[in-house]
Amino acid sequence: MEGLRYVQINLQHNKAATALLARALKGGKFDIALIQEPYIYKGEIKGLDDTGGTIWNSRNTNNGVRTCIYTRNGVNAWPLHDFCYRDLTAVKINTGGKDSSKTIISAAVYLPYEEPNPIPTQLEGLVNHSIQHKMDIIIGCDANAHHVIWGSSDTNRRGEKVLEYLVSSPLQLLNRGNSPTFVNARRDTATIRRNPKHTDWVNYSKDLKILLGDPKCKLNSTLDIELEADRLSKTITQAWTDNCPAKEIKPKKVPWWNKELEALKRETRIAFNRAKARNDYSDYSKKLTEYHKAVRKSKRKSWTDHCGLISSLPESMRLTKALSLAKESPLTSIKNKDGKLTESGEETLRIMATEHFPGSTIINIMTDEDITHR
Repeated sequence: MEGLRYVQINLQHNKAATALLARALKGGKFDIALIQEPYIYKGEIKGLDDTGGTIWNSRNTNNGVRTCIYTRNGVNAWPLHDFCYRDLTAVKINTGGKDSSKTIISAAVYLPYEEPNPIPTQLEGLVNHSIQHKMDIIIGCDANAHHVIWGSSDTNRRGEKVLEYLVSSPLQLLNRGNSPTFVNARRDTATIRRNPKHTDWVNYSKDLKILLGDPKCKLNSTLDIELEADRLSKTITQAWTDNCPAKEIKPKKVPWWNKELEALKRETRIAFNRAKARNDYSDYSKKLTEYHKAVRKSKRKSWTDHCGLISSLPESMRLTKALSLAKESPLTSIKNKDGKLTESGEETLRIMATEHFPGSTIINIMTDEDITHR
């Protein structure tokens, strides 16, 4: 199977966001969804049933679940239970036919902000596992880390640690361009513009109906009316922005500009106004020369610092990284006599046949690909 369509998304335990994702999955827009903070009700992942696929997550849910993976029916997926826990879910996916089979590990990862070490040992173990078995790995991650390398407007300590890990590993950053990966009123500095003529009004109506939910029956006070009106206004706005494409207009960033140049430019402008009034441009000429020299010096320093930063990264990073989303239990792993988990559907079926039907003879057994497509 080639051309798998992936999506990575943090649902923030939100029921409305889950409903919108479910609609996209049911419509066949994605084959695999790497999900963080899914909607949980009574300890179980809800809202993604009847989407034409399987939800994979850790067996141990005592501390809650913060990651899961959706795979569409027809995708030959198998869970890696040794690497599944609260903040990490991993499955291996067999692609291609029998003659050109290839295994890809897909992982949904959540790196909680409160943890001092942003890279957990389980994630390192999963990456090492993929290297040892020569498997490709795709990680959809909410790292809670800021770095300009992947489009953040600033860099924090967690971002530096995550970048250090990426540099020391064979992983490659797949963020496209410098578009923000997290957007809210505090973190996104881009100017957003939308044209109402481009709104998908059909989907807008459907989303608005989902977001509104059941109306509040009684409004007993002025405060209740104001709160309900505020909720209605925000819901309408959200439904519209979700169905009207946005155009980002980012302010142009000049890396060599600083406060000293700003002050010197202001002084030069004052000198020019005085020169016009006095008809004497000698002082202005000196100030203008000083300003131009300061600009050239700042540009040279900025370029030198930029080249030094690139040179400080490993050779492999210079070009690739510096420039730069009724419950049925699927057949899964069981333990064999040695206490190890099975790694394929065929191995699981053989053990089950031996244990439950002793003395029986296995005439024919379906492969993982046959099991998936039945």
